[in-house]
Amino acid sequence: MRFLITVFFILVSWVPLAQAACILPLMPQNLADGAVADVDEMNVSKRRVERYLDDSQRYLKCLDTM
Repeated sequence: MRFLITVFFILVSWVPLAQAACILPLMPQNLADGAVADVDEMNVSKRRVERYLDDSQRYLKCLDTM
């Protein structure tokens, strides 16, 4: 019984570490070529890059808190 209690407390103590894992965002792929893309394609690429930058900032903050 004492063994099960010890294992339980060890597992419970690891839960915050599993939740605090930081995930590195992937760079956006297949961005539009500015020389031949139209406005809509450029706007989609812009949003992808902005989302990547926001995710990167969250990743860095996560690393700082660890």
